[in-house]
Amino acid sequence: MIQMERKPWEIIGLNLIPVIGYWFFNWSMFSIVYIFWTEAVIIAFYYVLEKFLARGREPVLAQPTLFVRIVKSVQLLAIRWGIMLFYWIFILVFIALGQGKLNQEDSLSNLKILVFQDDSFNIAVLVFALNGLLHLIQNFILTDRYKSALMSDYKSVFDSRTIIIHVVIVLGTFLHQYLMSYVHINSRLPGLGFVLILSSMKTIADLFFRKK
Repeated sequence: MIQMERKPWEIIGLNLIPVIGYWFFNWSMFSIVYIFWTEAVIIAFYYVLEKFLARGREPVLAQPTLFVRIVKSVQLLAIRWGIMLFYWIFILVFIALGQGKLNQEDSLSNLKILVFQDDSFNIAVLVFALNGLLHLIQNFILTDRYKSALMSDYKSVFDSRTIIIHVVIVLGTFLHQYLMSYVHINSRLPGLGFVLILSSMKTIADLFFRKK
């Protein structure tokens, strides 16, 4: 998958976005979990788009028609985004369970993030989306790799980067609930520890799978 082919500095830079968002734009811990979820949704979209654009000659299967390409691509996207919808509900429920510990301002901030009404969060989403588009154009289309890529190879429900993000989402959701009980000690430090732990874990995992 072309989306995996990121340079080390690029991986580090993208995974620093949640840290920057928390420290400079006052993102909540929920926002940090949610940006990882959004990244996984974007990855799934470009994975399926590569599948649709792949034009390699299938060695055994009949060459898919445009209709077959559309149907198979939509099916895979529905499966991948269906899994992400489950995680979306998972995040929402666990955050909702902790709403009693949040003041009205924090709850409103989380709601704005949830419906993409926060400018700083939307810029971060745009960065992830443009990064994926740039890789698709540079490494898949302009290099003519789409001409040899096989559509049948794009059938994975999970890839390594998506698995990493799934793990981070689950750990982040539970860690969010745990750290909320310490927010009265210092309102900034629990969140900083939270985002540094998750971003570091994801960076190390991304670099590891890139090397392999």
